[in-house]
Amino acid sequence: MTGVSGSLRGGGALALAAALLLLGLGVDLALTQPELRDLRRLKPRRAELQQRLQEIDRLDLDAKSMARYLGGESATEDLAEALARHRTGDDVNYLNSLIEASGVRRGELGTDVSEVLGKCRRTQYYVRVYGRYEEILDLVRRLEAGGRLAGVDAMVLSRERESTRIEARLKVSLYHPAGTQGS
Repeated sequence: MTGVSGSLRGGGALALAAALLLLGLGVDLALTQPELRDLRRLKPRRAELQQRLQEIDRLDLDAKSMARYLGGESATEDLAEALARHRTGDDVNYLNSLIEASGVRRGELGTDVSEVLGKCRRTQYYVRVYGRYEEILDLVRRLEAGGRLAGVDAMVLSRERESTRIEARLKVSLYHPAGTQGS
């Protein structure tokens, strides 16, 4: 009979061990459920923050590249410092001086959009001028090589009626440190 009661005692101990194991798993599951919910909730936020950090890094790299382009002494020079060295007068006077120097006749000059891009503020201008092809080409070269960070975003050329002169409509962007006024 000792064999039967010993086997029952062994079976009882096994059942007790299985019950304790199931109880431990239940407690562990109950304790980890809130953490798993938090993890599921935070994963999309993590991806969003990683994407924002990549955009910030890209903008910072662009700002450093622009500072170097403007003659900054090092890759770490602040873009605002580099732009401030090249800034003289307001944008409208600057554009008018380039238009006058190139020999074209000014038609229209107006502001389109101003927006902050990282450490820079970009202001777009619509410019309409009339002149010979060489004069318009000179204006574009002066814009791109001038003392300000500028770009010609779009340009449309058309011939004036009953004339050999050309009408040019340009969309020009001028860049400034984010906290300053351009025009």
